Amino acid sequence: MISGPTSYRPTLNEFLHHWEVANGEPGAGTGLVTRDGKVRADLVVLRAALQVAGEKVQEMLAEKDYGRAVLEEGKRVALGHAQELGRRLRGILPQDSPFLQAVPALPALTAGEEKMVRPLRDLVNLWARVEAAGHVFELGNELTRLDFKAEVAAVVGHYEAQAVAVLDLKLARVRRNQLQVEARAILSAYRPAVEAFFALESPLVLTIPLLYPPAGHTPEAVTATVTYDAAAEVAVITFTESGDEDLDHYQVRGVPGPEYVGDDEVVVATIPKEAAREVRTGYSLPAGGSQASFKVFVVLTTGNEAGSKPVTVARP
Repeated sequence: MISGPTSYRPTLNEFLHHWEVANGEPGAGTGLVTRDGKVRADLVVLRAALQVAGEKVQEMLAEKDYGRAVLEEGKRVALGHAQELGRRLRGILPQDSPFLQAVPALPALTAGEEKMVRPLRDLVNLWARVEAAGHVFELGNELTRLDFKAEVAAVVGHYEAQAVAVLDLKLARVRRNQLQVEARAILSAYRPAVEAFFALESPLVLTIPLLYPPAGHTPEAVTATVTYDAAAEVAVITFTESGDEDLDHYQVRGVPGPEYVGDDEVVVATIPKEAAREVRTGYSLPAGGSQASFKVFVVLTTGNEAGSKPVTVARP
């Protein structure tokens, strides 16, 4: 049953198995064909394409999150040196120096690209003017003007790389979503195709997989928490117990980065209802600064489900 992006592959597998059985029955002739001319082999190809497309989305999400971490670190370092430069200039220049009047106000670390980059570039140019006037110096750790210029240029490059990563992620999502639409169209046409060739009371018709969860109650969501175990280098996710009598299992799903987007989630772990309610995972936390967001889903025997509020963890 399709209940979200993570359910496509298992749902396709159910339909493909049923389709294989149906094709083996004499009533199907040379094989069932949907009203749109699709055969089982088309669904097999689509399943493989969806797998690749889903992996591409995850790859682009991870690249975007890594680029964000690199950008944040680059901004932090450049701003720290910019602050040091301001102090140095105020310490070596006369109070009435026009250079001091030109020192720009520095942005907060959370400022947008334009507010971040402009004052840093102004400081690069100002340092060059001060140096040309005879005040040659280095900052701590022998940081020269050219070193600082390279740091600012790197920040600009990180912003550009992040913009490319965002665009690539959008394209990957569009391609995956188009394949999901194709899959739903084939699956929707499968039931009429079976019913057209077999009696309504036949086992084949009675066992056609459900495309969507049937009408029924939605479970109460559980509460999830997450911490980072630095020694083991894993996130530790725990959650409260569901009291729903129709509980089948729990699922922990994750998304790279600090923002949980349901369309991008993947199944990190499936937990039987009797098992310990703890999951330890290194999902999307390959290096310092990486972040991952998680939800814990209560999944009922009917296929209906509910997810917890998202929780996010960062690797130091």
